[in-house]
Amino acid sequence: MSVAAHRFWDVATITIEVPDEVFSLGPDAWWSLSRWDGQGLPDALVLTWIDELELGPWAPALLAQIDPTRLDPRALPTYLRAFHRVETWSAARKSQAVALIAADPPKDAGVVDPAAHEVSAALRKPVGAAQRDVFIATRLAKFLPETDALFRAGSITKAHVDKIVLGTGHLTAEQCADVEDRVLHRATTQSVQQFAAAVRRAVADIDPQSFAERHAAEAAKSDVTVEADEDGMAWLTARMPLVDALAVKKAADHRALGLKKSGDARPIGVLRAESLRTFADAYLTGDLTGHVPTHHGRPVEVQVVVTLDALVGLSDTPAEVPGHGPVPIDTVRDAARDAKLRFLIVDPDSGHLLHRDTQTWRVPAAMQAEADARYVMSIGPYSTVPAERCDSEHQDPWPQGPTTSDNTAPMDRAWHIAKTKRGLTAKHNPDHTITWRTPLGQTVTVEPYDYRLGP
Repeated sequence: MSVAAHRFWDVATITIEVPDEVFSLGPDAWWSLSRWDGQGLPDALVLTWIDELELGPWAPALLAQIDPTRLDPRALPTYLRAFHRVETWSAARKSQAVALIAADPPKDAGVVDPAAHEVSAALRKPVGAAQRDVFIATRLAKFLPETDALFRAGSITKAHVDKIVLGTGHLTAEQCADVEDRVLHRATTQSVQQFAAAVRRAVADIDPQSFAERHAAEAAKSDVTVEADEDGMAWLTARMPLVDALAVKKAADHRALGLKKSGDARPIGVLRAESLRTFADAYLTGDLTGHVPTHHGRPVEVQVVVTLDALVGLSDTPAEVPGHGPVPIDTVRDAARDAKLRFLIVDPDSGHLLHRDTQTWRVPAAMQAEADARYVMSIGPYSTVPAERCDSEHQDPWPQGPTTSDNTAPMDRAWHIAKTKRGLTAKHNPDHTITWRTPLGQTVTVEPYDYRLGP
């Protein structure tokens, strides 16, 4: 093959050699340079580099100069793959920064975990998610060097990395190396699901004796979470022992099938989901246990904010589930026939709940209910913990700080401990906003929940 040197003058001091055959490729090949105008670097050449070569800082800069609307449609899959590699390469550098924060935490931070709170403030995510980031970044750097190398090269994705780090989180360095030897040779060609299955098999084979112990430990962490979705819908997620999960699924399946056989025309999936809600209704109303459950001395309730006009049918303004999102007003009207309603008074200008004060040390149920309604979620920055599951915290510690609505707010345990141990500070402002300050000097302001409908 003959090779000719072609100079691209807008890339300083670099001479790039391209085979002559590339310039003679027919128009049917997407990587043909026949459409190149001779200015700058050919898009096809850049995409080929990013797709095949070891990535470096040059890759994001060059890729950002490519306009995908000007590419041959057949080049778009390679463009997509190139961006995927660059995103992975960038994610590896972000993980490295997280590991560096964890390796050299701020001084005088008390006994709290300062790295997770710094990451939480920097990335605007709940502290629990930040703790996960710190764990993954630290384990990757210390225990999985071969995985880290593939990650830095953009050869495996962040999702692949998460699977092997979390799957080997209880193993020694030697055992982690054994897992890498077994699974990494195929990682670059496997989907995340295929790779995760390979990791699980390798870990089980390497450490079979502790499987039951790990299962018991994880079962103790079982939980149910909810995440709002579009169109007034939500994802309900449960992590529990596999046998328990199958029992729940089979119960929902059989109830749904029974309704189908009785002539219910709704989709089977709708009937399965309704089965779970039917159980929850029976518990909350006391039909299941014979008594109505309470929390902080008051009945457990699902709060929904509506306008009076919408509730009585004078308008169709959507209702709002505080902290989650809007729901169709017809859904609330149907529920209102059997529900006990509580009306909340809010400031029409700010959308914040109006407050009332009391002077005692222990936060009374009424004041705690007011604080929960004011903030809806924990006042920890970017926390997603519902207020009803939080501690009612004095911003200025009692007895210096009074037990008033101006000095109390719901705070989840992770942020409560961080504040109590003096790793972070939280200031309750006159407008009920909360200003946090981290040991590295980051400041985050948390606002009361805005009850106004709309953005």
